[in-house]
Amino acid sequence: MANGFIWGFIACLSLLYAGMFWRVMREVTIHPPIRFNRQRREVAFVPTRGAAPIFVPWESVIACVSAGRTVTEYAVLPAFNLMFCLRQADTGNVLWINVPSGHLGAAIAEWEAIRVY
Repeated sequence: MANGFIWGFIACLSLLYAGMFWRVMREVTIHPPIRFNRQRREVAFVPTRGAAPIFVPWESVIACVSAGRTVTEYAVLPAFNLMFCLRQADTGNVLWINVPSGHLGAAIAEWEAIRVY
């Protein structure tokens, strides 16, 4: 009897893990990546899957770091986001991209790595 319980527990954990893995992989593939092209000095992004890529000149990209706090009943947790603003020149559409970071130094370091690239 105990052996069947253990195998059932392992099967439930395996299904839970497989479901979480599938959900994360689906979330990653839903959003197309953003490309920073160093030679052409522009940023390419796709606003929705299947749409034509949009190219934004590197000089018109706005970057900032936002800092905030999440307050719970147990602790106050700092939250930092590296934010990119990509604006289309012809239509005026704006796309904000948030890159979460655990520390202010990590967000600034990521921006410096992209900027120096």
